[in-house]
Amino acid sequence: MGGRARSWQNNSVSLSVTLINWLRRARRVVIERVPMAFRTDASTVVAAVAAVLLLAGDVTVMVRILGIALAGISWLAGAARLLQRLPMTAGQIGGVLCSGLLLTIGTGGLYLTRAVNPEVIVWSWCGVLMIALWLAGCQPQLLRTKPLAVANLSAANGQAPVASLSPALTLRVWWGVIGATGVLAAVAAPVWALGVLALLATLVSLVTTAVAWRFADHARYRVLREIKRLRPKFVVPYDGTLTYQVEMWEAYFRLLAVPYLIVTLKPATLEPLASMTNVPVIVPAVDTVAEIDAIIPASVRVAFYPHNSGRNSIFLANNDIKSVFVHHGDGDKPPSYAAKSARYDHLFVAGQAAIDRYANHGVTIPEEKFHIIGRPQADNILLDRSSVAEKSHPVVLYAPTWQGKRTSEDYSSLPMGLQIVNGLLSRGARVIFRPHPASKCSAVHRRQIRAIQQALEADRQQTGLEHVWGHQAESGWTVADVSNVSDAMISDASGIVTDFMQSAKPYAMVSTRMSAAEFKKCVPTSVGAYVIDRDPVSLDLALDDLLGADPLSGVRWRRRTYYLGGFLDDGATRAFLAESRKLLGESSALWSGFRRMGSKSLVTPLEESEEAVA
Repeated sequence: MGGRARSWQNNSVSLSVTLINWLRRARRVVIERVPMAFRTDASTVVAAVAAVLLLAGDVTVMVRILGIALAGISWLAGAARLLQRLPMTAGQIGGVLCSGLLLTIGTGGLYLTRAVNPEVIVWSWCGVLMIALWLAGCQPQLLRTKPLAVANLSAANGQAPVASLSPALTLRVWWGVIGATGVLAAVAAPVWALGVLALLATLVSLVTTAVAWRFADHARYRVLREIKRLRPKFVVPYDGTLTYQVEMWEAYFRLLAVPYLIVTLKPATLEPLASMTNVPVIVPAVDTVAEIDAIIPASVRVAFYPHNSGRNSIFLANNDIKSVFVHHGDGDKPPSYAAKSARYDHLFVAGQAAIDRYANHGVTIPEEKFHIIGRPQADNILLDRSSVAEKSHPVVLYAPTWQGKRTSEDYSSLPMGLQIVNGLLSRGARVIFRPHPASKCSAVHRRQIRAIQQALEADRQQTGLEHVWGHQAESGWTVADVSNVSDAMISDASGIVTDFMQSAKPYAMVSTRMSAAEFKKCVPTSVGAYVIDRDPVSLDLALDDLLGADPLSGVRWRRRTYYLGGFLDDGATRAFLAESRKLLGESSALWSGFRRMGSKSLVTPLEESEEAVA
């Protein structure tokens, strides 16, 4: 007897090895010869075979047991992929559920063939078992939930729980459940035994599913619920690396006095954005249209875009939300007339010059899309038409732009910056040095910035003149602040030129790539500027006119209206609020005016301004 058992074991082992080798060869043949479109998952084939065995009309008990075994194997294979968080298609996930259904049907059928039990009771317990299998299939999906990074939201408080369920332990439990189910059915155990097993399996599934749901809820769903409760009226999509584009508009978004949120695609900008505002800031788990639709609630009517990123398209896919490109500056560089601006429903521009700029560069945008609102950020820039020549130590703002993302966009004057600053110092001027924030992304420009700062420090020690650079000039003061304390400005093809026009003060612009005549044709903001080009003589001539007779004063005054819409005092801010409220469908009666705080004036709702004055 023992010899026959050993012989049977040896034959079984040999047969198993042969079968494994055959399966390996078959897999290799499939990989090498069968096109990808005709391949299928092995667990799907197993499930199909199980379905044939279990759903056939008149089969033996052994065939049913084999069908149950195959259905169990198929379900466990799919569950293993889910628990290990491997990528699965919707069809594969559906296959897991179908395998579970086959398993319960096979168990019920086998029970009815092996024992005399009421069908209702058998199928009821099988239904309970199916619920347990379904819950088990839900757990991996919950554990695969990708957390939302969020700030300025109560749902973000506390540390998210860790997805601590062990895939290996869960699979072992379910191996035991499925094996026990088959054994009970095969030996015709009492139906109450099946009930006990089904209830235990359901209890285990409920507990583990609750743990998985707690993780998913804390990581994602409670955030979505809180956002929905806030009922935001607009969203600010953002894909910039730096945050100054949002920063220059954030105070004006707040003036609309309705709830809103910021959705940034760059995780590194979450904390900087959150530090400048108290509204919710969210980073999507993935950059897809479906994810954005899931985050932005139905209450949102408008999206204000301060940055014209190519990836804004995933926000623009929602046609139910009106899109508004507010621009983060109004200059003559290519970003100010990019063709992709035409994809927005509305464009807020400073003046007629911005509309003409698009047309002059062949970008066709329907006229009704444009809204001239001026530059709200320039409302606090004070008008000053006094003569610079009368001042012994005039204050000159030097604000070079950055190098751009490509050579064709590089208008930065930093390579000539030290020469320009030395020219100002030799004339006794006090200098405010404010380079573009993105300039520091370039190692070359960082060295040039440092050289200019060292020159200013040396002159301060020698002459006692107070120059301003570093944090105070770059971020401590706003554009309005530096414009108001300056008597003149030197820049290049930059949006700050248009803002500075509000003051009517003289300004010079630097052309590093073309002659002064060509520059005035290609960069229209320079029509009212004293142009400094590669010709060494041009620097002295420009500084003499800038700090002296100022012959272009009348030209600048006329260009000011063309570029800034002719708004006075707080007119641009009021225009922004009025046009925005039309799009939001809100009454403009909720807003009354704004309170000035020196050169850093902020518009506030009436109730806030009255409280502040009191």
